[in-house]
Amino acid sequence: MLEKLDVLTDDEKQQLMDAVPAITLLIAGADGKIEGEELAMSEKITNIRGYNEDEDLNEFYAKVNEDYRERLNRWLNVLPKNTAERNEDLSKRLSMLNDILAKLDKETGAAFYKSFTSLAKHVAKASGGILGWSSVNKEEAKWMELPMLNPIEVEE
Repeated sequence: MLEKLDVLTDDEKQQLMDAVPAITLLIAGADGKIEGEELAMSEKITNIRGYNEDEDLNEFYAKVNEDYRERLNRWLNVLPKNTAERNEDLSKRLSMLNDILAKLDKETGAAFYKSFTSLAKHVAKASGGILGWSSVNKEEAKWMELPMLNPIEVEE
């Protein structure tokens, strides 16, 4: 899979890898509080997708997983503390993925899009609700579908 990313610059590849913690922090922090359960879910998903044979992007996630916590902490240190400012900043950064995903073949772009929106949904459902599971609050729901990304779909 990583060879399919050869059409991208090194900076664009880094932006794709940074999308994982950026999506996590956008969704986890949408309500103003970033909870440990949400960060743990993101890290768990990243880890699982790094070796899951059924996942098309396993090589990508294995690479992201190598320094995931450092990436996440780096983002936490540079993002605005104010919730609205942080969400706007992350949304702008994530919207830059549209041009990057458009450079990839349609199947690969669609796989990234599906994977990123799936990650957002898992993070959103990681806290709240009954026994701390499956409740998505209004602020998270606003961002959960990653509206800044252009949908990419392929017919099966």
